[in-house]
Amino acid sequence: MKLGPAAALMKRRLTTATPYETVLTAADRMVHANLGALLVVDNDRLVGILSERDILQRVVARRRDPETTTVSMVLTPNPVAVTEDTPIEECIQIIRQRGFRHLPVINAYRNPLGVIYSRDLLQHILDLIEDSFHQEGNLADILGPQKSKDTS
Repeated sequence: MKLGPAAALMKRRLTTATPYETVLTAADRMVHANLGALLVVDNDRLVGILSERDILQRVVARRRDPETTTVSMVLTPNPVAVTEDTPIEECIQIIRQRGFRHLPVINAYRNPLGVIYSRDLLQHILDLIEDSFHQEGNLADILGPQKSKDTS
């Protein structure tokens, strides 16, 4: 079953930060927008991502002052990103293998177009499973054979 392109699942409403603003300003924006990460954009190009984890590990745990620490000092630079045409299956692999919760979607010029959130991806997959269950009627058939766990 084809899941479609990244464009079908990405959130197009972007809340961003610049590398030059303080972590406190960016964190306030994250809280207000109820987001776990902000795309960091400079001259309309994606240059990094600032996540809750970045703030916790690189600011709070190191006792840096969020009022004087700039986003550029603690962001994750040059994040892995996909294009609108990237198959959702490939997005799943990237998120799963790299442990990401946020996957930026960009164009050829690295302009951010959207974000795929792991929670939205999971919800999409669960919706597909539920739809298949209602059509097929047997959840075991939909999920496929289960790997046996060797308990010896």
